[in-house]
Order: sequence, then C-alpha cells, then structure tokens
Amino acid sequence: MNVDDRAWFDDLYNHAQADVYRFVLFRVGSRTVAEDLTAEAFTRAFAARHSFDSALGTPKSWVLGIAHRVMQRHYRDRERQGRAYARHGVRSASDDWSEQVSVDKVTVESAKDHVRMALERLPEHLREVLVLAAHPDIDRSQMSDILGVAEGTVKSRLSRARTRFRAELDVLAGNELTDRG
Repeated sequence: MNVDDRAWFDDLYNHAQADVYRFVLFRVGSRTVAEDLTAEAFTRAFAARHSFDSALGTPKSWVLGIAHRVMQRHYRDRERQGRAYARHGVRSASDDWSEQVSVDKVTVESAKDHVRMALERLPEHLREVLVLAAHPDIDRSQMSDILGVAEGTVKSRLSRARTRFRAELDVLAGNELTDRG
C-alpha cells in the first residue's frame, strides 16, 4: 500500500465516504452541514495521507478520527459564535431551533428530537463514544483508535454514556408528559 498513490486514496474515499457521512450526519443532524464536514474531513485526510500508519488502525478508522476532530472544531466554532452573538445581544438561528418543543403527541419526529436533545445534554466524551457505538461498522478497537483512548476507557465511557442517555430520555419523556397535563 502506497499512500502517495492516488488510487489508494480513491479507494479509501469510495469505501469510507458513506460511513463517514452517516457518522457526521448522526452527530450534526443537518445534511448540508454533514456534507460540508465530510468533505472537509476527506480534504484533510488527503493532505495528511502521509501520516497514515497502518500499525495504528485501518484507513477507515483513521479518516473517521479525522472526521471526529473536524466535528469537534465545528462545535467549538459554533460555541464561539454563540458567545459572540450573546455579547452583542443577537439571537442566532440555533436559539430558535433549540426552543422548539413538540407537546401535541409523540411522533417519530419528536422521538428523533428527544434522542438528539438527550445526546446534546451528554458531556462531549460520552456523546462521542455513544455515537460511534451506534455505527454498525465500527468496533470498540476502532473506537479506541478514533478517540485516541484505551479500549478499556471506551468500554467504561460507553457504559456511563448509555446510563446517562437513558436518564436524559426519561427526563425528556417526563417533561413531555408534564407539559401535556
């Protein structure tokens, strides 16, 4: 395998692009943002292809790790933007979105909203491991590679993440029942 070979990268893109996109989409919830972040991840992967080390994992886990870091940067930038808006007394579009709550009835869309809100309430390190675990083609070893932590750490974080996630869903379901009277 020669990482300088354009065919190597084309093969990586063809085999991993859909998985990277789904991984990012699940986290960000917006197709447009997911497309942009996926493209950025592959652009960075191409630029850094010389740094790929097969002893540290598969090409797919390597590019998923890059996508993970691209998303972290995206969220940091979004937080900075939110603080800047707040300093200047401007409401962002995401403020309006976060205030939308469905109280009419539980539907598939409101269930998705509950899942998304419960995920957002988790600390970043727990959210990351839970999202990776939901991906059917990523095992714990690859999760370890992507997150840059030991496999035992992945297992303990996953256990804590599942417990906290269930608790957050229970809180959200309780709030909906209370809101409906």
